Amino acid sequence: MSSFSEEQVLQVLHKWYEGFDSHAPVETYKSLLAQGEIFIDLPPAPKTDFQNFSSWYEENNKTFFDGKHTLKSIDVTMEENQATAVIPMHWDVRLWTPGDAKSSELHLDMIATITLVPDEATGEPRIQRYLVQE
Repeated sequence: MSSFSEEQVLQVLHKWYEGFDSHAPVETYKSLLAQGEIFIDLPPAPKTDFQNFSSWYEENNKTFFDGKHTLKSIDVTMEENQATAVIPMHWDVRLWTPGDAKSSELHLDMIATITLVPDEATGEPRIQRYLVQE
């Protein structure tokens, strides 16, 4: 069994999406992401470390706003040294492209598969892989 609980996994996942929806400071994600190599598969290309994720996050916060992730369910599978969460969700967001007179709306249904591993120092769950299917 893993060194963390399903309840801890759920707390991390809720903080992850609440952070996106509220445009939390990027430093918030240091306590949610695994140290070292990660694989966060979000457009336009996967993010493989915190610096790469941080640059992507800051840039996206300039164009995406009024976002709301509605998690339909969270199915967590606990394994020996990791947990996997499958989350079907709906995402509503407004998008503004610099130079455009108006913003546009996006409404997407997707499924996220997230792998969490124990933090080396604390044993608490941290996101190592994030994959999304539309």
